[in-house]
This record gives sequence, C-alpha cells and structure tokens, in this order.
Amino acid sequence: MKKYLAGCALAICLSGCGDTPPLDIRSSKISDDGFGTAKNPFLSITATAKSDGVEIRDIIVNNGRCQRMNSARAMGQEMTSRLPKTVSRGEGVTQAFDYSCNATEVEVVTDVGSWTFTEGSDFQTWGN
Repeated sequence: MKKYLAGCALAICLSGCGDTPPLDIRSSKISDDGFGTAKNPFLSITATAKSDGVEIRDIIVNNGRCQRMNSARAMGQEMTSRLPKTVSRGEGVTQAFDYSCNATEVEVVTDVGSWTFTEGSDFQTWGN
C-alpha cells in the first residue's frame, strides 16, 4: 500500500509540477552594434527568470540545429552569458546564435526541468 501511495503521489507531482515555466524567452536578430556598423550579426536568445534562484543550464535552439556563437557584441558589451548561471527574478541569460538561424523552437534546461517554447505562441523574434 505504501508503494502504491508513493507512486500516486509521484505521478500527481510529475503531472502537476513544472507546468508553468519559471522563465520567459525573448528572441532578437541583432544586425549592428548600436553604432550603425554591421559587424558579426547574430540571433540573440534571452531567458529571463520569473522567480529567484533559477539555474539556467542550457539554451537549445531548433533541437540543436542552430550554431551557438562563442562571443557576440552589441552596444560595446558582451552579449553571451556563461552557463550554467543562477539568476534571480527579472535577471536573464543571453546566448548568441548564427544570424541565419530562424528560431522556431527554444528549449531551456534549468535545475528544475526543461521547457520548450515555440515561436508564435510563446515568443516572437524581433529585428531584421
């Protein structure tokens, strides 16, 4: 009976826990550095925490088909965060990907699970 109850409790938790992602996604195409020069354009994906203490472990675009850039700069600042990174509510982690990538799906892996976001219903890509 104990095993049965433990199994039911686990099933309820797994079906009800984690339905709401602890973060939001923003996607932008950056084609200049803020000073009007087109140096190394990139796709910027930012995951912003909705609660404190979220560890963002990875951001995967289009099932890994989009090439991640090691470094990207805009407005004179580095745009790529090191992962994993623990963030507080309102803080974000940004990763840069090849500009030619059209993000249709973004998966964010955290310490409490992973969530998949779909363009159109969960986020929009801004820029050119």
